[in-house]
This record gives sequence, structure tokens and C-alpha cells, in this order.
Amino acid sequence: MKDLILITGGNGIVGQILIKSFNKSHFDILHLHHSRNYSNYSLPKLTDMNKYERITVIHSGQPKAPRSLIERVNYKKASCRLFKESIEKNFSVIFVSSMSAHNGNLSYYSKDKKYLENMVINYGGCVIRLGLVESKLSSSPYFKVKKLYKQLNAIGLTNLVNFNSYEITKAQDLSDFISFSEISKLKGYLNIASSSFELKDINSFKLSKKTFCAFRILLVILSRLNLGRADAFLNLSAGMRNDVEE
Repeated sequence: MKDLILITGGNGIVGQILIKSFNKSHFDILHLHHSRNYSNYSLPKLTDMNKYERITVIHSGQPKAPRSLIERVNYKKASCRLFKESIEKNFSVIFVSSMSAHNGNLSYYSKDKKYLENMVINYGGCVIRLGLVESKLSSSPYFKVKKLYKQLNAIGLTNLVNFNSYEITKAQDLSDFISFSEISKLKGYLNIASSSFELKDINSFKLSKKTFCAFRILLVILSRLNLGRADAFLNLSAGMRNDVEE
């Protein structure tokens, strides 16, 4: 008997890699779509559940940045309903989170990820934390971090962000994980990453402690005001160094 995977975010960078990997492992896959303002994720009414040995819900979808307050609130509520309804139907639940949501990250993105991580664990599910997923797409966090490095390097401020602290998750990492794991039996927290950025020409320039703190405060304020992509930038720059000059 086959396993069925119900997946959100199937059109995203992570979702596409997951689906490709699941297809290779001969799972049946069904996309779960969100409503326009992220207020709902609908589980299908499966009439032929007996043909599947196990059913697993993988929640990898999220609102794109910049995120409005309404989208953030709706997304969290709809995600929690999805987890609850899935557990009630005896489906396994996996939430795809990010390593960058931790280590002092002050963005709304980080707060939302941590909130949903706790909800999934409380329901007895699994949290998979990915690093920056390697991608050539300009919309991917991986591409943006590399671009951020080039921009800061050009003005001698590379040491503002600890780029070597970023964990990298490759498509092969996810494929190997799916191939060797019993997806429906996963519980707790799992990190999937195999490497980090290797940038050997990092400038030794250091900011004063006051300048460093002022920059962080400015980013947080812009993020809270939902101006442009400040929240996304705050998320990407979560690796900001603490080794500033006293």
C-alpha cells in the first residue's frame, strides 16, 4: 500500500524540491491550497482512504514577504486549524521551519515560525528545520544572502553579518532525508543541513557598539512598521555579529 502526502506550499522553492523527492520515492501527493488571504487550508474529503497505509500532512507554505498583519494572523490561525484537524483524522503532521528563525532573530517571520513549531510539537507532530535552501532563484533566501554579502563587501561592512554561521540545505539533503526516513513516524525537532557558506575574504572592519545597536534598532522599527521588506532583511541579517568594538 502507498503512503499519501498532503502538502502546502507545493509551488514554493522548498515545496517543489519536496514534491520531486516524494515522486521519486513513489508517494501519492495532493496539494493543499490556501485561501486568498491565508485564512484557511482545506483538507480534502478522502473517500478512498483505505487504499493508503499512512497519510501525512506537510506544511511548508507561508505568506510571502512583506507580510501584512492580517496575513500573519490568518496564517497562524489557519495553520493551527490544519494541524488540529489533521491530528483528529489520525494523520501525521510535519511543519517545515527554518534554522534562521532562531539564534536571536527578532523578525516577525521568526516569531511566527517559533509559534507554529510549538503548536506542532504540542499536537505530537514533527518540526523539520532547514538551513538556507540552495537555489539559483533570485527570490530565494539563499540567493538574497549571497547578494547581501556582495553588497556589504563592496562598502567594507561584511563583518556586520556572520555569513559563516548560515547553515545550507541542499536539494540532495532533502532527497536523502525522504529516502531514508519513515515520514509518518517522525516526531520532535529535526535539523537538515550539510554545509555552511565558505567566505574566506571577509573584511575585518568592525562597527562601534553604539552604531551596531543603532542599526539593529532601526531594522526592528522598520520591520514593526511593515515598511518595504525590512522584516525579510531583519530575518536574513539574523547572523549579525556581537564581536563589535567596545
